[in-house]
Amino acid sequence: MPARRLRTRAYRRVSLRLPGGRTVVRYEERRKGQARCRRCGLPLPGQSSRRSLPRSSRKANRPFSDLCSRCSREALRSLLR
Repeated sequence: MPARRLRTRAYRRVSLRLPGGRTVVRYEERRKGQARCRRCGLPLPGQSSRRSLPRSSRKANRPFSDLCSRCSREALRSLLR
């Protein structure tokens, strides 16, 4: 059984075949992807180098900051109708 800290889906399970013929399961951390639009799924521009910033500074301080420009424009139009 794996260590308790590895029993989560934050780690991905990779089967690895050793030179002796034995197969083991190794646990690797999942790679973080680029920030994406919540509605259409396109990558958000300018969000790739924000991993080292604190969480409060990662998102823009405006409405619909987790949407791309096209989706935020549509959301504002539907909000104003």
